[in-house]
Amino acid sequence: MLDTDKYPDVICQHWQEKGGQPNVTFTTTSFETVRSLVAKGRGVTILSDLVYRPWSLEGLRVMRKTIEDSATYMDVGAVAVKGKMLAESERMVLDYLRGIIIRLDDNA
Repeated sequence: MLDTDKYPDVICQHWQEKGGQPNVTFTTTSFETVRSLVAKGRGVTILSDLVYRPWSLEGLRVMRKTIEDSATYMDVGAVAVKGKMLAESERMVLDYLRGIIIRLDDNA
């Protein structure tokens, strides 16, 4: 989890309102570290437009999606490695995100 400003509080509040809680296994103050982990398919994140970049430092694509019913407007990035089977927990997170995300364009 990104550990800057009030970010942990905002994220925990968002998950609690949805009846859940994040499964945090790693914290950092580096946006680039979070972006890189997401781009490599090692996690998902909710970030504001101010810190979103479409590419990681390694040149991997980071997808942007809008969460419509969020108290604050934030973006979600999710990446799946082509040809790699997803674990059940990974599929559940992606299915959840697909259910709540509004597409920004028809190609998303």
